[in-house]
Amino acid sequence: MHDVVRDVAISIASRVQHVFAVKNVVVPPTSWPDKDALKVCTAISLKNSNISELPQVFECPQLKYFHIANDPSRRIPVHIANDPSRRIPDKFFTGMRELRVLDFARMHLLPLPSSLRLFQNLQTLSLDYCELGDIAIVGDLKTLVILTLRGSDMEKLVEEIGQLTHLRLLDLSNCFNLKVIPPNVISSLSQLEELYIGESPIMWGKVGGVDGEGRNASLDELNNLSKLTSLEILIEDEKTLPRDLSFFKMLQRYSILIGDQWAWDSPSDDISGIFQLTVASGANICLNGGHIMQLKGIKELCLGGSLDMKSVLYGSHGEGFPQLKHLEVVENSNLLCVVDTVDRATAPTTAFPVLESLFLRDLRNLEKICRGPLAAESFCQLRDMRVNGCDKLKNVFPLVIGRGLQQLQFIEVTECQNLDVIFAAERGDESSNSNTQVIELTQLTILELCYLPQLTSFCTGDLHFEFPSLEKLRILECPQVKFKSSIHESTKKVFPNLEYLSQRVWCD
Repeated sequence: MHDVVRDVAISIASRVQHVFAVKNVVVPPTSWPDKDALKVCTAISLKNSNISELPQVFECPQLKYFHIANDPSRRIPVHIANDPSRRIPDKFFTGMRELRVLDFARMHLLPLPSSLRLFQNLQTLSLDYCELGDIAIVGDLKTLVILTLRGSDMEKLVEEIGQLTHLRLLDLSNCFNLKVIPPNVISSLSQLEELYIGESPIMWGKVGGVDGEGRNASLDELNNLSKLTSLEILIEDEKTLPRDLSFFKMLQRYSILIGDQWAWDSPSDDISGIFQLTVASGANICLNGGHIMQLKGIKELCLGGSLDMKSVLYGSHGEGFPQLKHLEVVENSNLLCVVDTVDRATAPTTAFPVLESLFLRDLRNLEKICRGPLAAESFCQLRDMRVNGCDKLKNVFPLVIGRGLQQLQFIEVTECQNLDVIFAAERGDESSNSNTQVIELTQLTILELCYLPQLTSFCTGDLHFEFPSLEKLRILECPQVKFKSSIHESTKKVFPNLEYLSQRVWCD
């Protein structure tokens, strides 16, 4: 039925809009429209189709859009791909000089047809996942606004790309063989607004390439792109970061990985909502100098390795990452606390007001998550909290924060050798001495406390926490926790929605 609908739609489009479109079919030479139809054709789309042979010349004087994408499930053997009949004929483009968009995907383009340089009005050239050789001819397409070479097999970006002074978008992401971008190519693209080089292992500022003959561009060149607003980039060597990171301040959308490329978590194809910075384990950079704070609107921050930082949010930066939704810090032996507001003389800081997930792992010297005065609204949107391997941590949150965690759904605390409570009363918190006050975590559904040898209770004082929505409770190897023997009888009353209970130590 879907095939029938598709065929009808293509037929209507062909008659009304002068469009030739096919999908998931074999396209023999006899299937091309006749010459009269091609003369008025404005768009051609051949998606996931097996094209046996292309015409030598395509006379399509009205053509504005041309798209060919080979079927990704059908890998063409090398001996077939090298067959001249499978290549794009050298004069193929001579009859379509009004073309605005040329979009080829998974094509064998060795070499590019010389007739490509005839385009005087081409604005978009997309050669995603194509086999490419010398693409210097692309530098002749002076009207290009968008150039995307995503997933192509090239090893070096040709210097001629620097001649595309009207270019606003350049996509070199997922080019796993790309090692060299010559100096002054990127900085020449003065109109560039979007640059995507994620998962492409560029050796910034170093000698690269197979023979080591190619010197690479420096990241300083990004500071020359005054219109750059979107950036996706892999920086494997943190030492190549320039001192001047002015371009950070201009970015409105970004996904930046510093360190090991295998830690790369590719953002969605729509980068419009991406505000992600990842510093992978093994990277050693100074972030307390303000590098992080130069990035506007961070929504996802992942920090790993031996970062030169004692805290993520500290006194001199009072904004508190107002838009951050995910924070992950792993394998850092320098971090002493996550939030440090002790040196602030003004009103208590509202830290991470929209944070939804907090993951802390293997922070062996972490003493506190929060140090200093915080507003009660801090962490108020937190939904998922996971703390693992933080041996110096005595508690997770102060009570002033615990009361506001009304969105919290998941708590996992494991392998923290000195943790004695989850929520702790601090000096001046008189409510902890009340015998009647009850704090409800109304949204909490999963609570896991495992391998905590010093844990004695959920909170200090005589406060009572209730979990009316709890569905899963898991407590393992927490020998200091004291449970009353009657808890079995009151389980349904205390946890009316409990579906799963796992415990190893019960004491009268």
